[in-house]
Amino acid sequence: MLAVEPDLKPGFVEPVREAQETFRAVLHAMAHPGCIMDAGTMLSGPEPLQQATLAIGLSLFDFDTPVWLDGTAASPTVESYFRFHTGCARTALPNCALFGIISDPAVMPLLQAFDCGTDEAPDQSTTLIIEVPGLYQNTGGIQLVGPGIKEKLSILIDGLPNGFWGERAEMNGMFPRGIDIIFTAAHRLLALPRTTKVEC
Repeated sequence: MLAVEPDLKPGFVEPVREAQETFRAVLHAMAHPGCIMDAGTMLSGPEPLQQATLAIGLSLFDFDTPVWLDGTAASPTVESYFRFHTGCARTALPNCALFGIISDPAVMPLLQAFDCGTDEAPDQSTTLIIEVPGLYQNTGGIQLVGPGIKEKLSILIDGLPNGFWGERAEMNGMFPRGIDIIFTAAHRLLALPRTTKVEC
């Protein structure tokens, strides 16, 4: 029997409806890179995870989902929360994760540390959920081009380490391989799928 911590935070109040709302928000964000979406629900989960991160995890994680947690997120409370509500298992290896949660991007691993999939099985790549202080559209020095974007779109994302965008730009053209990224800030999210090219 799964041991439950006495201070375990609740998940969705209406699991089906709320999971569907978050799933639709993620799908829309993936189809329209750079578009800021509301996760669609309010959660009070374990620190340091933000509302949108929790909602995405509750909507997308399951028994077949190995999840990697960075040093800040990798607490017994966070691990118990997701294991209890979704059944997912934690992996200590970034390149074995289908999902990775980064709550302190200043010390995040290189993107190449995660699984980019293969030409035969691109769906086995890692999707990263990166928590940041703020998300801004139509501002900043980073330009996005690709499917779902009319001409170009400028974005600004606070809190990322130096070199992140250059590293992501080096992954342009890897499709169908690559890493999908979802940035979260409070209850909002912004997606950067592998099909999107970054111009620094």
